[in-house]
Amino acid sequence: MQKNTYFDNVLDKIYELPLWVKQAIYAELKEHIQSRSPICALDTISKHNLIQLYTPFITQAGIKVLSKDDTSLIIDKSKITNEVISLLTNAKNKLRIIDICQKNTWTLSQACKTITDCIDLNLIEPIASNSLSSTIYFIAGKIRIGEFLVRTGKISVEQLDMALYSQKYTEDSMGERIYLAQILLNLGYISPRDYENIIFLKDYGNELYTEAFNENISEMTNNVDNLKQEVISLRNERLKLRKSISQSSEDAKTIASLLTKIDTLKKSLKTFETENDNAKRDLNLYLDELVALSQENIELKEQLENISN
Repeated sequence: MQKNTYFDNVLDKIYELPLWVKQAIYAELKEHIQSRSPICALDTISKHNLIQLYTPFITQAGIKVLSKDDTSLIIDKSKITNEVISLLTNAKNKLRIIDICQKNTWTLSQACKTITDCIDLNLIEPIASNSLSSTIYFIAGKIRIGEFLVRTGKISVEQLDMALYSQKYTEDSMGERIYLAQILLNLGYISPRDYENIIFLKDYGNELYTEAFNENISEMTNNVDNLKQEVISLRNERLKLRKSISQSSEDAKTIASLLTKIDTLKKSLKTFETENDNAKRDLNLYLDELVALSQENIELKEQLENISN
């Protein structure tokens, strides 16, 4: 399967989103789909039973047609239309039906019709899954609803015959056209869910996969890329802020340590000043005592001189 199609790009961008965002997208899409159609079988849908995700496989005859080898003996050249060439080219590149519709701006019905044309010409391999094959042929208009339901095992051949008889009887007696699907539903041969699926396939298979949608995808891709860059920028800013906070925290620790040292120095200085005041007081006392002793010494000296005389 070829990558980097528009569909893949959309998926890749969605995959990059956080899981909680993808959950919201899923819920919104589910509600949107159910609001557009009463179809309620979303829980049974998987990648393996959606014709949109089916990849047609080209045969050797298909490769010869693309290489312009002479296939006139086995294929009517008038049936090799531009649509067939486009389909074969896409199949050679292993594109899915959804990618083929986007590439050629086809409806789902157009893609299914071209695929069945190529299968009938042996240019595309038959579809292995009976369910997928029946659905593609039904959307292409190659089989009618009765055959579709018989092939997919929804009703039996006997039930189809009874429904066709009821349809003809109703038309002959009432002069009113009633769709076979409604008859089958009225007879209880199919469920309301089966009926809704049939209407869904017929109604929405003709919606066009337009270029405008591709432009919207490109715009969405650019928007997602811009948002991603903004997220990266915000993450970088957050890292810077955390680093700044961490640095501020280290600075705060340094300042606290310096303040502690200052307090210690202040206490030491106060102690020194107290001790210095005490030393000054003691020194003054010693000086006073020295002066007193000197005075006494002078007086004694004078007394000795008087005695000697």
